[in-house]
Amino acid sequence: MLPHQTLPMLINPQTIAPEPLTLAAQSLDPKIWFYFALLLVTIAAGAIIIYALRRSLFTKDDLSANAPGGGLLEHLDEMKRTGQITPEEYNATRQSIIDKAALKMREAADVAKDTPGKQPPR
Repeated sequence: MLPHQTLPMLINPQTIAPEPLTLAAQSLDPKIWFYFALLLVTIAAGAIIIYALRRSLFTKDDLSANAPGGGLLEHLDEMKRTGQITPEEYNATRQSIIDKAALKMREAADVAKDTPGKQPPR
């Protein structure tokens, strides 16, 4: 071949770009979309699981623990049953807790009486 005959072969448009492709079609394998979707589903499932665990761990379902002295009395009873305190200490501490709770309830009722439109706690 002569040098002037190779020039048309080099400039042939089909040898430069056989078919126009987009950048996404050139660089991404079709399987990548499956793995991307799988990753998104995994992240969403993890977020839902974490939200559910946090909600269950940080909510208080025990109403007696929220009542004035309720959780303390249960703890005190457990201490008496396991022998950590004597029955005399149990009775004295229990009565003290009950008296303080009754005083708080009376104070709340007095405040509610003084404030029109509010009901005293029951």
